[in-house]
Amino acid sequence: MDRKKLKQYIFQKYGLEFQLSPQDPGNLEELRISPSQRPFVVLAQTSDCLDLKAPSFASVLQEVDHFGTPMLVNQPGWVEVHFDQASDRDVENVIDYAFQTAMSGKEVVPQQLIRLPRQHIQTQYQAQTIPLKSRPRLKPKKLSPLEKVLRSYDYTVSPAVETAYNFCRQGQMLADFQDDYQPIVEFQRYYPDYHSMNLAQLHTYLTWRTRLRAGDFSVNSTSYAYVYIYELLNNIGVDDAAAGYRLLKYFKDRYAPSYHKKMAAYLSKWMQDYVLYYGLGREQANDAFAEKLAVDRQYHIICHPDEYSDDDLLAVFEHFSTYLKRCRLYQNAKEEFAKLFRYIWQRVLQEQPHQAIAQLIGQQTMTTGYLFANAVFYFKQAPKMQTYVIDSERKYQFKGHQYYCTSWQPCRQRSVKLNAFFHEIDRLGRQAFGLGHPLKARSLDHALLQAIQDGIHDYQRAKQRQAQKEAEPDINLTDLDKIRADASVTRESLLTDEEKNEEHEENVSSAEKKQDQQASAIVPAKNEPGQPNDQHTAEDDDAASLLLNPAPADDDADIDLTADEQFLLQALLTGQPYQDHLKKHHLMLSIMVDQLNDKLFDAIGDTAIEFDDNNRPQIIEDYRPDVQAIINHKEES
Repeated sequence: MDRKKLKQYIFQKYGLEFQLSPQDPGNLEELRISPSQRPFVVLAQTSDCLDLKAPSFASVLQEVDHFGTPMLVNQPGWVEVHFDQASDRDVENVIDYAFQTAMSGKEVVPQQLIRLPRQHIQTQYQAQTIPLKSRPRLKPKKLSPLEKVLRSYDYTVSPAVETAYNFCRQGQMLADFQDDYQPIVEFQRYYPDYHSMNLAQLHTYLTWRTRLRAGDFSVNSTSYAYVYIYELLNNIGVDDAAAGYRLLKYFKDRYAPSYHKKMAAYLSKWMQDYVLYYGLGREQANDAFAEKLAVDRQYHIICHPDEYSDDDLLAVFEHFSTYLKRCRLYQNAKEEFAKLFRYIWQRVLQEQPHQAIAQLIGQQTMTTGYLFANAVFYFKQAPKMQTYVIDSERKYQFKGHQYYCTSWQPCRQRSVKLNAFFHEIDRLGRQAFGLGHPLKARSLDHALLQAIQDGIHDYQRAKQRQAQKEAEPDINLTDLDKIRADASVTRESLLTDEEKNEEHEENVSSAEKKQDQQASAIVPAKNEPGQPNDQHTAEDDDAASLLLNPAPADDDADIDLTADEQFLLQALLTGQPYQDHLKKHHLMLSIMVDQLNDKLFDAIGDTAIEFDDNNRPQIIEDYRPDVQAIINHKEES
């Protein structure tokens, strides 16, 4: 039976598929009844053999041709099968036996499990003499405390919880045990526990743990470290869950970096599960979910901008979008751009809050997973709380070993969509204020375009009101009427009759002139989205003076491109590979893209190259003709 036929048989009969091993994904695949249970078949990716769990019959099967001692899982009750050499019927029978055992949690007596070759069957019998003299009765060996612990393994429990149950039970027996053993014996196991250790390895582990508890840490086999972590997860050797969390955090911060990088990642996830399962308080939750809390805060700011400053709101979008890094309006007047963007985003939330957030940012969805996945953990009881609220944007609900998490998930191509959104803010802002190089429009929902335009007008009106308020003199109106009356009397006494007549004629002429000016005043009309502002008002001048007023770019300017930059542009235009060229010349892609965008900005007036969601550079479709024209001009010159 080949590998493809093996996997097809298992899927068609049992509805199961092999999954990459979390412990060794580059070498092993596993077959499980459910994600929370232990694997009952482990398949090697580099050879045509697999190990499967066959309790009680493993020793018999190991003597059959094409079967042998397990090489992938070194645990009792496992057997190795060379499925490319054994008959299809034998392979199917042993897999079926392993599956039924894992499903029922009980030993299954197989009906003709495999067909034994004739050389294994004894066909002739003969009489043998039974010796009359019996052997002397040996005195039973006295077992050490650690030997008693190892022999206390209970094989009668369900295979679904066998390893975790026995680990927790034996761990409580060893919780306070101290040791001082020499020499150090190495230990490497898949899902390590006490049962997979021999006596010398158990002595070594307990000696290492004794010194660790005393503050004397030494790097030892990784499997020993995982056994210690599993002890803490199961609250073995700790007074309570709060103390267990402190020890987990201490080990993660101080000792996990001495091992492989995955250990810290596993610990971070298990510490979150630890808080949820034992129902720990806000202090531990804030620590375990610190990174997720920071992300949730960003989504909260987006949905509730009135609770935060202009800079806080814009900082969230700057984190999500790469366009702002090259937006001249933003770079030259960050404070004013932040005020402008607040008005725009408030308009977006007023007109279509749910649709716009889902389209540009993401939405709240429910995901599911298993508590303490890939750890040896025994669920003595259900989680302490049915629902655990982390913050306003994230909560967990529990059902057995499974959790359901309601949280924000980003939309597809979020960076690309937000870049188009900010591009249109940049484009319409330049039109409204009469600033900078005009930009080409990008495809964006009409409702979002209208919200941008309305937000720009809200900003302009607010700036106008502010300017008028600042222009008004600060006059103390106390006793103003009395001051005016006194001044008028004094002035009348000083004027001659001729001067009084002249003043009367000037007042009449001034009043008539003011009426003519008011009659000729024209109120500018509001522009439609995407249209330039032909009526340039004082309001626009005031806003423009606070933003950007660059000199128009010279479209015919010759761009100075190096040979490597020209090669990269040509490769991006034609879709040709460029990685080998960059590697050969020791060039960094991100730096070259930044340099090209800086040079192309003077001619195009916008960012021409962006990175997609897979972090690959691409020329924006609207500017491909411009970039091609630049390349053609360079080649002709």
